[in-house]
Amino acid sequence: MRTDGKNRMGYEEPDLPTPSSEIWIGELTDYRRALRLDHEEYASIIVYDYDTSSTARYLFYVIFHDRRPYWQLLVRDGILRCYDIINSGGDFKEINFPGFDVRRDPKYLSRLH
Repeated sequence: MRTDGKNRMGYEEPDLPTPSSEIWIGELTDYRRALRLDHEEYASIIVYDYDTSSTARYLFYVIFHDRRPYWQLLVRDGILRCYDIINSGGDFKEINFPGFDVRRDPKYLSRLH
């Protein structure tokens, strides 16, 4: 067991709080699905979409800090904004929102397939 914060392959991995889940970006466009985020009670969520060959493409992960009023809709809007940044050719490492952070590490995410 390594104690230097790296996995068995020697890659540095982010500290994803558990329990964690995955969600397809298309599910968040559904208002009811966004409201159900409250019932799932995950500490972090990995967000993905599909490329042209129907392969899952992991985009970024969301780490929750605390719950705020209407936090499900804040999370949905934050995720959709980050998705828009990526689709318009931009990139980011971390974006902080009230109660949660959205982080992007393409090297780590590419190893999840």
